[in-house]
Amino acid sequence: MSETISRAEAVSSLWKLKQAAAKKRCSDIPYIHFNLLLSDNEYRRQILAIILNSQHDDLKSIAAPLQKASLQGRLIQSPVQSNMPILATEQMAPAETLGGSNKALANGKPFSTLVYAISLILVLGAGVIIFILNPTLSNLKSSEHIIDSAIAKNSRWSSGSTYILDGIVYVDNGATLSIEPGVTIKGRPGSALVVTRDSQLLAQGSKTNPIVFTSASENGNRQPGDWGGLVLLGNAPVNEADAKIEGIDAQDSRGGYGGEQPDSSCGILEYVRIEYAGFEVYANNELNGLTLGGCGNQTIIRNVQVHMAMDDGIELFGGTADLKNVIITGAGDDGLDWDKGWTGRGQFIIVQQYPDRGDNAIEGDNDKNNPTGLPMSQPTLYNITLIGGFSDTKSQRGMVLRRGTGGIFKNLIMLGFSTEGIDIRDASTANNIDNATLNFGSIIMFEIGQDGKTFFQSESNDNDDNSFDESAYFSSLATLQFDVDPGFGFSVRTQHRPTFSPQNKPAVEQLASTPPQAEFWNEGARYLGALPPRARQTWLDGWSDFSVD
Repeated sequence: MSETISRAEAVSSLWKLKQAAAKKRCSDIPYIHFNLLLSDNEYRRQILAIILNSQHDDLKSIAAPLQKASLQGRLIQSPVQSNMPILATEQMAPAETLGGSNKALANGKPFSTLVYAISLILVLGAGVIIFILNPTLSNLKSSEHIIDSAIAKNSRWSSGSTYILDGIVYVDNGATLSIEPGVTIKGRPGSALVVTRDSQLLAQGSKTNPIVFTSASENGNRQPGDWGGLVLLGNAPVNEADAKIEGIDAQDSRGGYGGEQPDSSCGILEYVRIEYAGFEVYANNELNGLTLGGCGNQTIIRNVQVHMAMDDGIELFGGTADLKNVIITGAGDDGLDWDKGWTGRGQFIIVQQYPDRGDNAIEGDNDKNNPTGLPMSQPTLYNITLIGGFSDTKSQRGMVLRRGTGGIFKNLIMLGFSTEGIDIRDASTANNIDNATLNFGSIIMFEIGQDGKTFFQSESNDNDDNSFDESAYFSSLATLQFDVDPGFGFSVRTQHRPTFSPQNKPAVEQLASTPPQAEFWNEGARYLGALPPRARQTWLDGWSDFSVD
């Protein structure tokens, strides 16, 4: 490292650079991942080069000294940092450089006293630096607990406490982590909670006392990608041998998932919110708000909200896990995403996209490299509400089904997507319609396309599906209606207090299919969408939140 800038100064300047760039939210400056700035030479070099080639003089003034310093190596000792990192102390000069008077005291008590005094000053000085540069630490309360190492035995996080994730925290060695109602878990940059195969997470909040996973940044400064997210890995079947979950080092065995136990469990998530998650681990590899890899059908995912995730809201990699009463709001990429052979069920699911965020409300794959791989992705979803961002500039679709996925999709309401409602891609996916492993029914589409009436892309612009004609196929379905207003009104477009109960009761009831008969399903939900029409009280009340910082 150059002599012109200390390690502490470099860390402080990099933090200022990240914060200043985040406030600008400029299209020519990518999202900056602070942990990578501190630990990855190439990433740091690229970010500095981008900024120095930009037109932002205030950012360039911070970046220029950092580039001249030729920073090398990890800048602090901890692999993942807090909101403002704890600084590694600079290496002390050898005793000989302290001066002649110090040498004279080397054999007597005054020397010990001097060493003690110097040590005390250094410790206090380091503490002052840490407290000044790291307000999170300086404001740490007695009820807050920093979690920065693996959880390898059964543990409980108690109501009335806040737990701060510092780094990727693994629950492993077959341990069970139990979280009581009302607990808040805050993730620092670069952090995540990963529950490994054979371990479990029991996070059971309540309607009036939910469990909240959120950013460690202060309210008003929270952003998507502030921390990693929640990952549950299990032993249920997937269609890839030796599968490793995205976002975890492929060489780390703790990222493995999948097995031969469809009835296994990754645990319980009930009345849980997950906010501002999904950092980019490296290029094109991001954690989601909630990631499920090979979780079995004894896993309970119920009354869960994923809000403002940087990448997908929820992604399921294979497994047989079921979803019920789930809402995904403001995801940066897809709302609900699956691949690798997910065969679970879902009922009462809402995906709301924002005008400036989000790609597809639902994106379903079987397998990119083996579209006919088994088990084939074939979820069964009933009572789904998909709300686009009503965007004039961003391309958004209701559903993209590709790479050989199957599935059953019924009782859907879909509106507000700027490009099209449903896009079937790849011949392998279209073939599943012919063999009845992919089918649809009981759907309303409203206000789709820039003119509000373009429900599917023209086939001349859509040649990725072996000439499968979505418009012709879906128009042939007796229980699909186009351009019928479900009666949400303007409130469904808002981000802060949206309402998702349709008011056009006849429209959403007359075409409805009866859900299957099984313990999982609510067979009385004979209506389209995730909420009953004209409902004044819903399963969202009391525990969900739509704050946008």
